[in-house]
Amino acid sequence: MSNKYFNAGVLLLNLDKLRQINLSERISAYLKKGEQYIVYQDQDILNGLFNNQYKELPLKWNVNRDVYLPDDSKHTYSGHYSEITKRNPAIIHFTGGSLLKPWIQEMLHPLSFEYWNYYKHTDFYSHDQRKNFFFQLIFMNIVLFEHLFHKILSWFQ
Repeated sequence: MSNKYFNAGVLLLNLDKLRQINLSERISAYLKKGEQYIVYQDQDILNGLFNNQYKELPLKWNVNRDVYLPDDSKHTYSGHYSEITKRNPAIIHFTGGSLLKPWIQEMLHPLSFEYWNYYKHTDFYSHDQRKNFFFQLIFMNIVLFEHLFHKILSWFQ
């Protein structure tokens, strides 16, 4: 088994091939075998089933939070690759906990403005949906402080 792990937020799938290998049966068998180890639902299952049997898309097609706000997770990228991708993202994937989604707390992702730029052109948009900027700024500082606090705490363990 490889240590490679892909983010399943943006996928190109060969549906004919997946039907040929009876993917739904393979998923059921995989779940029965190791359900207690699955943390990231479909993503963990797909990584377990297709270990090293996939082709990676360039990062610009699935630009997730860790490109902008790296942490200690297994989804980190080299600084050079991240810098190139930051300048020219093709698909922005708002990963992370629910509080990091731009429709919950707009300021916690550096590209939240992109979400709102497109969303405001839909029939679903309402100006009341935008959160109070001051509250978001305070909340963002709390989250960043908590992240820093945990990082410092880990140095002493």
